Amino acid sequence: MSRGIIKLRSLMEVSRMDDKTRTIGVYAGVFVGIILAIALAVGVAGFVVGGGPADVTPIADDRYADSTPEPVSENGTIEIDQTAESKTVLIDRGHNNDFTREEIEPMVTALVSAGHEVEYHEPTEDLTASLQEADAFVVIEPAQPLTAREADAVERFGDADGRVAFFGAPEPAAIGLGGLLGSTAGTGPSPEVDSVTSPFGIAYGAGYLYNMERNANNFKSIYAQGGDGDLATGVDEVVIDAPAPIETDRGTTALTAAGATASETRAEDDYSVAVQNGPVAAIGDAGILAPNEYQKADNEVFIGNLLTFLTAGDKTEGVPEPSEDEAGPVPPSEPEEPTPPSEPTNPDEPGDGANESEAGGSD
Repeated sequence: MSRGIIKLRSLMEVSRMDDKTRTIGVYAGVFVGIILAIALAVGVAGFVVGGGPADVTPIADDRYADSTPEPVSENGTIEIDQTAESKTVLIDRGHNNDFTREEIEPMVTALVSAGHEVEYHEPTEDLTASLQEADAFVVIEPAQPLTAREADAVERFGDADGRVAFFGAPEPAAIGLGGLLGSTAGTGPSPEVDSVTSPFGIAYGAGYLYNMERNANNFKSIYAQGGDGDLATGVDEVVIDAPAPIETDRGTTALTAAGATASETRAEDDYSVAVQNGPVAAIGDAGILAPNEYQKADNEVFIGNLLTFLTAGDKTEGVPEPSEDEAGPVPPSEPEEPTPPSEPTNPDEPGDGANESEAGGSD
């Protein structure tokens, strides 16, 4: 009897499981049917409305249509106009400058081959004293600010016809003219340079320049066309890597990056990347001096013009003289020796006084 009851319960459980399976199968079938119906409706609508499959219009995007890399000529040598005497070119290494000697080897080799001397200003040396012995000064991407006293020495050096070349690099900071001296106005990318260039009417802009349409195999490696002045003589165009834009209020533009875009503003315009004002030149980036860059396009022509400019000055000897704070306090002068008193006059000796007394008594 008990076995029959157990068997009956087992048959009832199997029956319930079959009912559940059938129910799940029904729901699954309904779901699949709905999906197929929707797909069929979409397909039929395409044929009915458009007479065929729906047309897909590609989105036009011609931003990179003209960005095909152009072949860049790489030949030529740096030539410097000969001078009557050898000049000393001082290169700054005293402010954590971002370059190695290998990276500027083409410039140094050209100067030495033309009979000039190249010296380096090191961190332990006094800049004023170093400039006194130099005819030209080259500042390349300093990461450490020049002090106010050093900036003043460079200004006096330039005023005495000492030639100066600045190479600024784009930096994320945005500190303008006079940044080294405490001012936070403006948008200069390299405050380490701006405090020295501002007295000469030159300022570096923020960010870097690029060109998506015409470049030398990289959108940051852009072309710049020759402009005005001696630095641009014989220069058609140069290749310069991500230069900072430069502004001058009273100088000439030697190189212009036409149709470039500024990274900070996304504004497309013609930007100056090399300028000259009197004895001072400013270039947007120092990479143009590198061994793998100096022969591209007319780079070597521009560098030759720049080095000719640096060695063509006639700096006054002994300038800059130490300023008052550099010279230190003036030592006190030696005290003067006291003047001894005159000897007393003997009343018994005849003299003008005695004669006057006698004369007075006779009256």
